[in-house]
Amino acid sequence: MEIRKVILTTKGMSELLITWIMLSGCVHNSTVSPPTPTDEATGVMIKLLRIASTRSGAEPQKRISGQSAAVSNGYLYLTGMSGNILAYRKIDKDAETSDGSTISLEELQSTGVVLADTPSDAVYCYVYLNLPAGMGDSRMAKSSGSISAIENLLFTTEDIYDAADAIGKVPLRGVAALKPASSVLYRSEANVMMTLLAARIEIAKISSVLSKKLLTYDDEPYEITSFKVAGIFINNFFHNSNLSGLPSDLILHRDETAFIGTEVPNSPYKDYTEMFTYSHLPSGIAHNSADAPNEWTPPAGSDVWAYNVFPNDTADLRTPAYLPHIIIRFSELTYRPAGDTGAGTTINDGFITVSGFSSKGTELQFLKKGWVYSFSDVAFSLDNVSNRPDESYININVSLSPIDWYVEDISPEL
Repeated sequence: MEIRKVILTTKGMSELLITWIMLSGCVHNSTVSPPTPTDEATGVMIKLLRIASTRSGAEPQKRISGQSAAVSNGYLYLTGMSGNILAYRKIDKDAETSDGSTISLEELQSTGVVLADTPSDAVYCYVYLNLPAGMGDSRMAKSSGSISAIENLLFTTEDIYDAADAIGKVPLRGVAALKPASSVLYRSEANVMMTLLAARIEIAKISSVLSKKLLTYDDEPYEITSFKVAGIFINNFFHNSNLSGLPSDLILHRDETAFIGTEVPNSPYKDYTEMFTYSHLPSGIAHNSADAPNEWTPPAGSDVWAYNVFPNDTADLRTPAYLPHIIIRFSELTYRPAGDTGAGTTINDGFITVSGFSSKGTELQFLKKGWVYSFSDVAFSLDNVSNRPDESYININVSLSPIDWYVEDISPEL
């Protein structure tokens, strides 16, 4: 009997040992095996980035009210390596949260948005905001085809013009490659840097200085005692751009009759009203009533005369030959020898042409998208005045700063 008991006890212990080993193996395997991927891990996290708004340059500049863009609706695309569109989403600035087909712009530029069920072969993310009225769903809502069909869509200087001298109508574009995700909740991610597809020129003052080349018989310089500005024009500008940021249709006028604005109905500038400020009144364009006779600044309530332009920062255009020109027409300009007390000599229809931009001693070869070029003072002398536009050129120092953009606050309904 005792022997039998020993055999039974040994068998029982063996069975317990086997059971313990099996259980130990189960615990060990569940610890080292990764969790089964879920549907959440198939998504793509997209977030918009922007350049911080800071003023730079030699001269301190106050913030210009029109220098920030309140962005609006747009579209987002995921493409393959060859540019084939694999998915798209509409972006809504009024949406508080994102759903399957619409993305909240507020979430996109703050916390980011995860796009679920996205194609595994997606490689790039394209985002466009602030599109002209003509670029609606009928042209932009594409879930297939080539992204080049979107990139090649044209818009014009009229589309980016804002009567309030602001930049709220300038489209933004951003492209980023998808990269491995930093979270297990989604497969990949992209931080898309958004850039406005235009540059901005600001003129804060127009003033005169003593001549250096034109001198009296006694080698004395001439001073300009007074002037009246009939118009400020942008010349040598691109009328179109596509959504990839490539400008086209260069407009260059050399005949002085082109710069008489609204005086003659058939002026070439009647088709480019967004590219000039003009007045046929004897007093000239609107300006500050406290201005000195030879120093003009914008009228009260305005900080600058401003123009939105398509810059020459793409391949083959990065030369001064494609920089925009600033044409200032004087309906009257009076000069005399410096220190003289006489009435001086008055000329009519004089022009100066600013064709160069310098920053911190360096002459710029091209302007960049998304940047402000601020002329704190367009200072000219009698040396620079010509009876024809685009004939005598001057180079003026500018200060540079990136254009800020933001999502307009949405006020809750009461």
